[in-house]
Amino acid sequence: MHVVFYRNLNLGHAGSPNREQLEGALERGGASHVKSFQTNGTVLIKSEDPEGVVAAAASELAATAGYDDVAIVRPLADL
Repeated sequence: MHVVFYRNLNLGHAGSPNREQLEGALERGGASHVKSFQTNGTVLIKSEDPEGVVAAAASELAATAGYDDVAIVRPLADL
């Protein structure tokens, strides 16, 4: 399991995706067990390639919600 921290993301606000867009983009990018926990862009995902998932989701988030800021991925065990 990994945690993705999206910088300057506030779910549902202008320039940010809503929860469904965020979780859906990560799922379509290849993650499973996707769950956002807060409105600030903290997301738990399961993936063998979490950085690849986040990269794949990035273009969709930019196109659908106008979000194109930084995402940091960390193993859950490290937190």
